[in-house]
Amino acid sequence: MNLKDNNYTLEFAKEDIKTYEERVLSSGLCDFAIPMRFTLYRGKRRVRYECSGYMALSDLESSDIGNILDIIERTLIMLKSAKDFLIDPDKVTLTKETVFYNARTGNVRIAYIVKKGSSVQSNVVSFIDSFMETDNQRTRDCLDKLGHDISIKNLSLEDSINRIGELKRKTFI
Repeated sequence: MNLKDNNYTLEFAKEDIKTYEERVLSSGLCDFAIPMRFTLYRGKRRVRYECSGYMALSDLESSDIGNILDIIERTLIMLKSAKDFLIDPDKVTLTKETVFYNARTGNVRIAYIVKKGSSVQSNVVSFIDSFMETDNQRTRDCLDKLGHDISIKNLSLEDSINRIGELKRKTFI
C-alpha cells in the first residue's frame, strides 16, 4: 500500500479506527505518528497523512547495516511510544511504505494504518525481512539473525530494541 500513489489519503471502515484513536492521532501530540486529518466520506473514514519533510523507507536506498539497524531501532522506539497514547502496537502496520524517515533530522514516524490479526512480534519480523533485498551479504546475515532472535526468543519490543543496540555495537567494532 503506497501512500504516495494514493495522494497520502486512505479510506477505512468507520469502525476500524476508534473515536479515541482518531482524537489522539489528529491532535498532533503523537510523536510516533505522521500527522493525520480525518473526515467522513460516504460512511467511511477518510484519512489524510501530512508527510511533508518525510520520505517512505521504500524510497530510501541504503545497504549499510549501520543505517538499516538505526532506522529499525528508531522505528521500534516510535512503535513502543504508541503505548504512551493508548494505541495498541499490535494494530500498527509496519512496512517500508508506512514508515517514514526525515533525512535532515533522522526522525522516524509511522503512518498509522490499522493492521488486524497480527502480533507486534510478527509485524516487526516482517518489517525486518523487508530490508533483506540488499546485495550486501553481511547486512542480510545480520538482519536474518535479528529476525530469528526476535522470533525464537520471543523478544518484547523493549528486548528487540536492546538486541538491535547490541548488534549495532558489534557492527561498529
